[in-house]
Amino acid sequence: MQAILEIPTVSPPIISLADAHHVARTYVATAIDPTFTVVSDRHTNDPQANPRTIWRFFMLCAHGPLCALKVDAATGEVIPLSATEIRVMREKAAIYAARTEGVLPLNEQGYVLGEYARKRADRYLGDQIGMYFDATDPVFVPRESPCWQVTIVFKRYHLGPFTLGVMDVDAKTGEPIPLTKTQLKRIRERTHAFIEFHTQTAAA
Repeated sequence: MQAILEIPTVSPPIISLADAHHVARTYVATAIDPTFTVVSDRHTNDPQANPRTIWRFFMLCAHGPLCALKVDAATGEVIPLSATEIRVMREKAAIYAARTEGVLPLNEQGYVLGEYARKRADRYLGDQIGMYFDATDPVFVPRESPCWQVTIVFKRYHLGPFTLGVMDVDAKTGEPIPLTKTQLKRIRERTHAFIEFHTQTAAA
């Protein structure tokens, strides 16, 4: 009988929690904002767990939490945020700060921040239509009455996201520009059509 040599498997090196924390702090300080802090997610990070693939942290500003941040334990590198995600984090921090001062969060041009406009539109959609309707992707429209245009989407569990249209938010005040009754009715009808179609498709 011919002996079969077993080739030992080599596990990738695992970066320690302390080293991952240092990597995350360095990334935030250099790529996002040196005033932001990074704390470990104690409920997820277990130094005794094996194998460890991801270390998870939270990024915070002086006034509140911003987002989760992950470090690949095998490579020792941060899973980077996109340019849009970084912008949103900075704007969230500015919104927190403005709230503590009781003022509107404005950009350098004197208009409300895009993330603030998106949040106000989110609230409006929740009040006027219901849950699962969100405002996304704010785009500044430099018209005579400047506004932020947001995309209206529907997302419920495994359904969506479905794009349903756009709405505007006043860039000076941050107030959503109300949709007409006809627009609201059309959004509801399209949502029901999407739900019915995808429910029937799944059942088939």
